Amino acid sequence: FGDKIATSFVENVPESADAERVLRDMTGQGNKLIFGTTFGYMEHMLKVAADNAGIKRGDVIIEFNKKPIENAKSLQSVVAATGARKKIQARISRDSKVISIELTTGEMPDETSSGKAPSAGEGAGENESSATASWLGITVAELSGTLAKEYSIPSGELGVVVTKIGPDTDGSQMGLFEGDLVKSINRAPTPDTASFRKAVKYLKLNDGIVFDIIRQGKPVYLSYTK
Repeated sequence: FGDKIATSFVENVPESADAERVLRDMTGQGNKLIFGTTFGYMEHMLKVAADNAGIKRGDVIIEFNKKPIENAKSLQSVVAATGARKKIQARISRDSKVISIELTTGEMPDETSSGKAPSAGEGAGENESSATASWLGITVAELSGTLAKEYSIPSGELGVVVTKIGPDTDGSQMGLFEGDLVKSINRAPTPDTASFRKAVKYLKLNDGIVFDIIRQGKPVYLSYTK
């Protein structure tokens, strides 16, 4: 391929955590194919490869299919116009670095299952306390061992648990389910009810909302615009 391929190399890299740093620097510089010269680099290469595959929690999408993304609403519009099963290029900000990745769009399932469907009669009580918070018909509670076990929430996760969703409310239209662990809202962490109240205080539904949640032990992103 001649001058169509550019190469680079780094010498004298120790087979230690420093190898991971060098590999991350190389991927951040846009290198697409990286070879390690000894098996001592294998573990570090596998870790960096996994971390650079697809969209990860905390990534900020700044361009999707050559179209700039300004907010959650514009991302929804661009993704919807792209269609399903299409390979596209996206530019994201990850760890203060802008990188390009290839994505394949999927299809929205008819229904995303959860431990329990939204219910007005189950979950937390009507009176809000410091251990619960309510917003637009959604009631959340502080994460406890009992709730973690009931809703299959992995240990070590931080967030508030959806315990109740009122029918015919804005909250019932957002795609949340009872048992979801809300980790952040529009990238604002919600490790407790106080931070949840702060995160939703000035939200405008027309501007779009992105929920980072754990559902049945798996990470899920939900996007909603009224």
